[in-house]
Amino acid sequence: MAEENPWKPLFWRRVDAINQRVGVVREDLAAAEQQLASRVDKLSVASRAGDKLLMEASRALGLAVCYMEAARLLARHRGGLIAQGRIPSRHGRVHDDDLAVRRALFSLRLAKARAEEACDALDRCRGHLGAVKMLLRHREAPAGVADHVDGERASAVGDLEAARQLMVDTDAFISAALGDRSDVD
Repeated sequence: MAEENPWKPLFWRRVDAINQRVGVVREDLAAAEQQLASRVDKLSVASRAGDKLLMEASRALGLAVCYMEAARLLARHRGGLIAQGRIPSRHGRVHDDDLAVRRALFSLRLAKARAEEACDALDRCRGHLGAVKMLLRHREAPAGVADHVDGERASAVGDLEAARQLMVDTDAFISAALGDRSDVD
């Protein structure tokens, strides 16, 4: 069976790699949230540290999304065996005997959609932190700048919370994909 389906271990390794990347994202987002909770007088330093954590989370999440697409392509093309003519094509669809893979692909499709939304939320959060850094850079800021700093900070915190909630969904879908492997094996 392993010789017949050499692409399956590659598929499941991609799913494991996705799970690892999402774990990194969760850790980075939790650390970034702590940074953003700091006092206003330390906000400039916190926003720099938070931005670095968010950048790392964004990279890890982008890699996870790439792995999700790689897993989909591995399953769809059965690791290149269809192109080699070693197994018949069914119009690029996953075969009926691959129930665990089909279930995992369904979960990964949902996870990918949530992860892409989380990427967008992280980008917005980083944009707000960039605005905070710009506003705090000026020593003699005009009156009312503090309100803008607070507003940008609140927006950054809101987008970070949105990203964390989306990652909860993403994590649940990835856990379901991993659980599908054990259901059928």
